[in-house]
Amino acid sequence: MLPLLLGYGCSNLDELSQESPQNATDKAKYLKYLHEEIASKDQLSNRSSDYSSSEAVDFLNEGLNLMYCRPDTSYAESLFYLDTITMSYNGSGRIDEADLESALGDIAEFAGSKYHAEVRSDKIPVMFNVRQISGSILNCEIEATFVMEAGANSLQSDLYPYEFEWIYGQWEQDVSGECNEEEVNADAADLFRRDLRRALLFRKKTERPYYFKNPFTVCFSPSSNSCVAEEIPLDFFPADTIVEGVELLNDDDPMSYDNFNDFLLFHNYSGSPDYHDCISVDEMNFHYDSMYVLIQGVLPNPSGYNVITQIEIGYEWLAASEFTIFHSMVVSRAQKVTILHEELEEAILLPIP
Repeated sequence: MLPLLLGYGCSNLDELSQESPQNATDKAKYLKYLHEEIASKDQLSNRSSDYSSSEAVDFLNEGLNLMYCRPDTSYAESLFYLDTITMSYNGSGRIDEADLESALGDIAEFAGSKYHAEVRSDKIPVMFNVRQISGSILNCEIEATFVMEAGANSLQSDLYPYEFEWIYGQWEQDVSGECNEEEVNADAADLFRRDLRRALLFRKKTERPYYFKNPFTVCFSPSSNSCVAEEIPLDFFPADTIVEGVELLNDDDPMSYDNFNDFLLFHNYSGSPDYHDCISVDEMNFHYDSMYVLIQGVLPNPSGYNVITQIEIGYEWLAASEFTIFHSMVVSRAQKVTILHEELEEAILLPIP
């Protein structure tokens, strides 16, 4: 199984990260570029030295991803960490430039503490997402999500198109060998996640350097559960759209509610005929194909610079006198920003605690 981990923290704006001289030089260069870009976009010859809260959020999203993320590789496990920061307004109800740059450094330091604590050598920062979560006349509170990936994918058996049946989720204490001889510490959710990521995540080393920003997240669940599922974190990027229940019914199913391909994602109800938690070969391939189409639908048409950046698949059961077991899926797209300036091609190493 591939656990998804969450971390929470709160930064103090007075504590700046300790950086190497090279990192400090690079950071100054990137900040200069950001300030020039803002002045250019605002068509201002002399940018004022303070920002509205929305301008500050835009600056942090652009700056953190430009400086620290080059997500051209994908690893097996996604890790999400949340940090909160309060920024004070000045006498004009705006955020001073020095406080904004300190906030950027504090979020980077928080992310660096998580990134460098990860002992696996296969790892990469994927994206930051900053949003305002509250505010008053005195200050605004922002939440920063840092996403990284780690760990080579060791699960190599039964690549799509599938040739074996698989357990729907590791929800029993011992399921090894219950469905087929290849089932060792893996289940259908692991295979779907692995193969859909391989097929649809945007990770291209051959292109010019790029970063992601401004994720848009869609949650899919055949049961009305708001995508609460094992292996999908509660605080994954907040869902912008939820597709659930009858919206995911399979319109081509010749026999509705018989527990076979009733929904586009796997779904079984113990009170209906033919309840099962071993997903047959035909079901495995049907659900993969269905989820593939659902993920493609997350992209706007035309897609432009939007790409699929995260795919998470989990399993859940609703227990009562009778129970339901099912898969859920969360998908994020984001804007891909190509870096055209050669001096900004390399990411800065996240601060080392």
